[in-house]
Amino acid sequence: MTTICHIHFVLRPNASGLWSVQDDADHESFGVDKVTGVIQGSDFIRVYFNPVYQKAGVVQITTDDDFAGSISAHASLGTQSVHIKLKAAPHLLATDPWINPAQIWNYVPNNGGGNLWVSVTMVNPL
Repeated sequence: MTTICHIHFVLRPNASGLWSVQDDADHESFGVDKVTGVIQGSDFIRVYFNPVYQKAGVVQITTDDDFAGSISAHASLGTQSVHIKLKAAPHLLATDPWINPAQIWNYVPNNGGGNLWVSVTMVNPL
């Protein structure tokens, strides 16, 4: 029997460019490993799932209105995490460099706001 599971969360950078899953009075994540949290590198953001899965499904990422037109998000989906990379307009071609997520405010005109909305469908939790 196949079991389809849904994961969703909002990623938000703070004023220093440190990204986290937003869980507050207005937002609640589901299916995220809150112990591991968000791993951030010089050109990626990785969010782990709880539980892990037998097979990856699909991932969709959208920007909110503060990032729209400025930031593009790209993802690789595995059975235990999603690996997200960012590009900044107008450099959105495959050959253009990834940006450092910690430097997000260098690329977004309205500092202090902006989210990535992430929706994931996975198959057969372990």
